[in-house]
Amino acid sequence: MYRFKNKKMFSKIFNNLVSKVFLGIIVFSLVFSVSSFAKDISPSYSPVVPAKIVKTQPVYVPFAENVSKSNSVMTPSDQIAQTGTTPTIVTVILMDDKGTPVKGHTVEVISSSSADKVEAISSKVSDVKGRVSFRMTSSAPGPVTYIAYDLTSNVILDHKTKILYFDTPGYVFNGKASVLDYNNYSSYGSPSGAVDHLKFKDVPVVINPGEAVDFKISAYDKSEQVVTNYNGKIHFTVTSGDPTAVILPNDYLFEAKDLGEHVFSLATLFKIPGTYTLKAEDDSSPDVSAEQTFTVAAPNTPQNGAVVITSPVAGMYGNNIQSIEGTAPKGAKLKIFSNEVEIASVTADIDGKFAFTTTPLPEGAYKIYVAQVNDVGTILASSATVEITIKNSKPEISNIEILPAVEVETNTEVTVKIYPKSADVVKASIVLLDNIYDCTLVVDHFEAKFLAPQEFGDYPFSVILADKLNNESKIDNAAVLKVKGQLASPATTTIGDVSGLIARPEDKRVVLNWHAPTIAVNLIKNYRVYYGKSQTQLTDVVDTFTNATTWYIPNLENGTEYFFAVVAVDEKGNVSEHYSNIVNAVPNPIVVEPVVIDVVPPLVDMGAVGGDDIEALDKDVSKTGPDASILMLLSSLGGIGFNEFRRYQYLRKLKKNSGK
Repeated sequence: MYRFKNKKMFSKIFNNLVSKVFLGIIVFSLVFSVSSFAKDISPSYSPVVPAKIVKTQPVYVPFAENVSKSNSVMTPSDQIAQTGTTPTIVTVILMDDKGTPVKGHTVEVISSSSADKVEAISSKVSDVKGRVSFRMTSSAPGPVTYIAYDLTSNVILDHKTKILYFDTPGYVFNGKASVLDYNNYSSYGSPSGAVDHLKFKDVPVVINPGEAVDFKISAYDKSEQVVTNYNGKIHFTVTSGDPTAVILPNDYLFEAKDLGEHVFSLATLFKIPGTYTLKAEDDSSPDVSAEQTFTVAAPNTPQNGAVVITSPVAGMYGNNIQSIEGTAPKGAKLKIFSNEVEIASVTADIDGKFAFTTTPLPEGAYKIYVAQVNDVGTILASSATVEITIKNSKPEISNIEILPAVEVETNTEVTVKIYPKSADVVKASIVLLDNIYDCTLVVDHFEAKFLAPQEFGDYPFSVILADKLNNESKIDNAAVLKVKGQLASPATTTIGDVSGLIARPEDKRVVLNWHAPTIAVNLIKNYRVYYGKSQTQLTDVVDTFTNATTWYIPNLENGTEYFFAVVAVDEKGNVSEHYSNIVNAVPNPIVVEPVVIDVVPPLVDMGAVGGDDIEALDKDVSKTGPDASILMLLSSLGGIGFNEFRRYQYLRKLKKNSGK
């Protein structure tokens, strides 16, 4: 009986223990299931999925580099492209706040159109230079905006690229001004951003007193790219050092031909030794500026008690009033001589310094020295002689030569040679019909080449000259260009004009395509291509070999903007009366670097972060795809439906398990 009772008690204890363990397992399972269920059905923010972003698997990326939204850029190879043909290359360059390339980040390019196709070249991961390149094509005409989305850092770049796709050249050039402003496309597709700061470049290391120096001012954006379309006005000031001892360049307004950089040649002069800081700033935006320190070498240290002239130093001056300064023994009586004629008597002060300001000096050469004298005027010691030249008159023209002489044909090349009276002239320009043609120095004269006006008549032109000291003169009606011709008659046109010219830039060359004239009495023999670095200076001419309507111009400078126009030539030598439309292009190489893949994409769960930024896209007039808001609405509904379906599946499974 006792043993039975022990067994019964043991069984009761054992069953009680097993029940508690089983209950614990059930409680643990319920807690785990509820937490998983809560995670599945809990509300979370799922931004709208952009049409072009591909979902990725949830992956945690440690130590992702910081990408700057403002410093990173997009650079297109073309600003306009034909539908369904050669793709346009867009390169995304990721930079951090310090301008350092960011590698290993996954990049997506989002388009505002559904009619185009975006393909990554090799990989969507940025290489060691922070670059990812994409091919863009479109099956429908219209402007398309592209933005870059860095999945790794979860940011959308501030810089956007806009490309105009066309099916026929007439879509761009004929009758679309009210819809498409083609002239503004350079601002949308320009690789450089807005101007952020200036830089002094090519500053000489050694500068001597009285020596005119050269340097360059360049305009840069935040990503340290030259802003080639910068057109600001630059003003110079002395922020450190004696401003009276510095001759500064005149204010300068940047022009299109400068391409964001201008050399100030022999425009700056430091009269005396010392350290000077010059500041160049945009006249309308003072924050756009740069400072540069110039160190002017000191002359040999004089012996104790010697008479030394410290100013002026030898050289040429546009200011005809000079301050003669220097050092001498304390209290010494001094006489100042110019060309062996005494012009002043002074006494050195307690610090051994003296100074004298001259009256206005006529133009010419002067030999100046200072002598120490005793009470009766006997010279005891004298300084070294300083030779200066005063020149403040405006430069003049000696002769102007126009080639061909007498009269020129309309729309043909003209050469104008300008001979200045003085060899000090460093710049010459011609002003004709509000166009300015800069001249090139050729030995003893300046020379410019340009096309004569397209209508006959007499065209007076002006000449602007500037010398080393920034003395400038404008000679109005300096000469007359005679263009021969006769009144147009209603005769039948022999050969029509070329139309639909387009240009596609490549490495060191530009490929041209155009439409043949619709009117041609005789067979077209070939075409004549005019090109140059300005719309008003299409000075280079080349004839094609055949009557094919495509041609390329080789040996061009990468990064330089060129302008092109085409005329037709028939077998009898007749030429189109007018240019075709003028187009521009900037040759540039397309370089695709090997990529380094060492970072996987980040977490993008149930959508893509950054959807709000899509709404910031400018409204396009393109009708090549649905509106962006429709795409986001459809993506949002898809995400909600997916969540509800998963919740339904889970509840059904839970109910089924409970029934068992």
